[in-house]
Amino acid sequence: RTFGIKGGKAAALLRGQIPWTREEIVTAYSLWLNPQYRRRKSPKQGLPDLEKISQVLNTHYHEGRNVRNKHAVDTQVRRYRKKQKVA
Repeated sequence: RTFGIKGGKAAALLRGQIPWTREEIVTAYSLWLNPQYRRRKSPKQGLPDLEKISQVLNTHYHEGRNVRNKHAVDTQVRRYRKKQKVA
């Protein structure tokens, strides 16, 4: 059994999943901060539009395939913010 980050990536590949790249996470975070990617209507007006961000990531990094969803974007951005100690 393999442990550590490389083991996690290998397991994800075996399950047919595509691991996040650092560039993709940084792009997701920058879109998260961008006012153009905020929800304009209720519910959750003013919060990041995770669906729109996931569509941009899928188009830019995965040739339009539905690889990332709003839950995955939310999780990765929150992990990135915690790691960077960003409020």
